[in-house]
Amino acid sequence: MDKLEVARRQLGTALALYLDDLDPVSVHSLASAACELLEHLATKAGKRPLNHYILPVFPGYKPSDLRRIQHEFWNAFKHALRPDQETERDDSPLLANFSDADNDHRLFVAWYDYANAAQRLPIEASIFQIWYMCLYPDVVGIHLPSGMIDEFFPDLPKYDRALQKQALRKTIGVHRALLDPNDPTIEHEPLIHSR
Repeated sequence: MDKLEVARRQLGTALALYLDDLDPVSVHSLASAACELLEHLATKAGKRPLNHYILPVFPGYKPSDLRRIQHEFWNAFKHALRPDQETERDDSPLLANFSDADNDHRLFVAWYDYANAAQRLPIEASIFQIWYMCLYPDVVGIHLPSGMIDEFFPDLPKYDRALQKQALRKTIGVHRALLDPNDPTIEHEPLIHSR
């Protein structure tokens, strides 16, 4: 097993849990761990990780500022003590604001970097990426052609959260049935590995 496989296992499990509306804390923790590996692996593959494009959007921010923001919830999930290793963290106000929607962004960043490192995606991740861009066009800065939006997720931001994710699951199901088994850009393995 190499680091790319480790990241893929973390990310696949995170997306599977997310699609089934299970345990957002585990989704976030797994996706964040995968992000740590994938940013490096995308760079090693000669590609630019998503953070390369995010940082210029926030003038005056340093990479450490971006990491602090990106890891805010993850650090609260995995650390009991402050860096001095004596003072207990009080993350109650932060954790009160955490929701499943916070996972949208972590999953998008992680799958973007995975695609750059592996040069392929599971169909679930490909459809998730389109779903994310339709849901957050201003965050991504990429406006999909209206025909593509109409085909996949018309009026997605107008729906409540449950209907947004229902649309995601339904579209994945439709496209999974249409998969070309010879398409080299698609991973055909299940999201969760059994071993």
